[in-house]
Amino acid sequence: MNSPTVAVAAENFMQEIAGRNRRPARASTLKSYRSQLDRHILPFLGSKNIAELNVEDMRQFVNYLVEDGELSPKSTVCVVTTLKSVVVSVRDENGLPVYPKNFAANLIDLPQVIFREQNTPVVTREQIETALEARDGCQLLYAILPSTGLRISEALALRVNGPSDVSTWNSADACVVVRTQLLRGAEGPPKTENCHRTIPLTLSVNQFLIDGAALYKDSEFLFPFCEGTVRNRMDKLNLPPPHSARRFFAAAIAAMPDALQKYLMGHAAGGVHERYNLSAQDPDVRWKWRNQIEQGFSIK
Repeated sequence: MNSPTVAVAAENFMQEIAGRNRRPARASTLKSYRSQLDRHILPFLGSKNIAELNVEDMRQFVNYLVEDGELSPKSTVCVVTTLKSVVVSVRDENGLPVYPKNFAANLIDLPQVIFREQNTPVVTREQIETALEARDGCQLLYAILPSTGLRISEALALRVNGPSDVSTWNSADACVVVRTQLLRGAEGPPKTENCHRTIPLTLSVNQFLIDGAALYKDSEFLFPFCEGTVRNRMDKLNLPPPHSARRFFAAAIAAMPDALQKYLMGHAAGGVHERYNLSAQDPDVRWKWRNQIEQGFSIK
């Protein structure tokens, strides 16, 4: 077969992962890949034939990404990983890669990702309490994010006492149920199957939501904002991004059993033992531990 260019292989790759029957790529994943292709990969290597792509080409591409200065080491690794996926996606009739390549990190001088140097801020108790007092219209969201560990897309999909097939805040049972997420205004399934979960609220947070829910009584969702609005308001309060509240929650529940921590965070179970341990599915177990763990901030 004639060797396709990186650009042609990339388009075939995108069509394949979007249209496959087994685990088709989500819209958010496709958008991320498309951005990486259009902004970084295709301008530099789009016209290159896959058959001719070699270690030196990859090394130059990595240098180009690093010298540009726009991407962190982790983002650089993500872009290169996408390019590798495009290359290996060119397969023969038996499903084997036509152009097997060895683009190991050490060969192409890929930057090392050092976790302690990653920008992973955690919102503080003082920042949360200051935000709650600001009353900028997002105060209910500022309370629920650090007390549940919800991703911002999950929180924005919450309805008030909604049906069982959507994400909802159940005021009577003092909990949030995650079934969907809201990304760029479109509601769909959450990030993974593990994200389907029920998270108990502390009584103070639940009451805070009850007292403030009238603010949004005419909205379909509990929080009638887009993610951009939330981020802008958080910036004005000098708050770190929404995901910082998820890290705050992860630290708050660190004393819980591992299986329960992973359930509440929406993470996959680890080994076989964790997959067999279904204690986190028991609401009594969740409430027992919720009552033993401090909320981490005060609501006035």
